[in-house]
Amino acid sequence: MKVTFTLSNLTDDFYAQFLPGDPAERFAYLTRQATGDLRHNIKCKIATGQFRDAVELNSIRKGPMTVTCEGPLPRRGYKLFVFDVSRARPYLRGEG
Repeated sequence: MKVTFTLSNLTDDFYAQFLPGDPAERFAYLTRQATGDLRHNIKCKIATGQFRDAVELNSIRKGPMTVTCEGPLPRRGYKLFVFDVSRARPYLRGEG
């Protein structure tokens, strides 16, 4: 599932502190900040923006998940971070 965060009006110090982290840590941090202190600077769009997409993301987050990150993708006046969040594939015997 694709989750896009739009970040605007944030300092370079924020990005310097934020970028070195693991994609899963970045995703968790941006999710907290998008509804917390920085809600005016960080916007979150889940897949197509429908309610069922938010419900599906919550069900994915309850179990083990795999997170990959694309970004920062600079635009004029803001930056995008695109995360691909999916259920972690269980380990199957015989896989190397």
